[in-house]
Amino acid sequence: MVKFILQYLSTIPDFGIYAFNNVNIVIAYLHLVLLMGISLFLVWKILEIKTLRIEKSLRISIFTMIFGIVLNEIILVIAGFPPILKGILFQPFYGLFIASVIVMISIMFFFSFLKFSHER
Repeated sequence: MVKFILQYLSTIPDFGIYAFNNVNIVIAYLHLVLLMGISLFLVWKILEIKTLRIEKSLRISIFTMIFGIVLNEIILVIAGFPPILKGILFQPFYGLFIASVIVMISIMFFFSFLKFSHER
């Protein structure tokens, strides 16, 4: 839904020029499609396997990964807006690094907590 809204807004000339000239907006859009769409779809398909035991630690790692991805999106979008929203305290590079580390650690925990039951 968000993807279609953004595509529609980019048809308005002023928004389109601003969006295509701003690297952070382009990267945020690509992350929205690739990270949130494809990555979460793959996690969903892994969890759909019937022989998978879903424990609390696995759920926590999934929610942490979703939190990191959403945090990454929010930081990229804020970095793409005019300097009114950015202050001296907001440095997007540090926030993006922290969000990336959160996603990386949660993916490592996700794969380490995957446990399959051997029942058929």
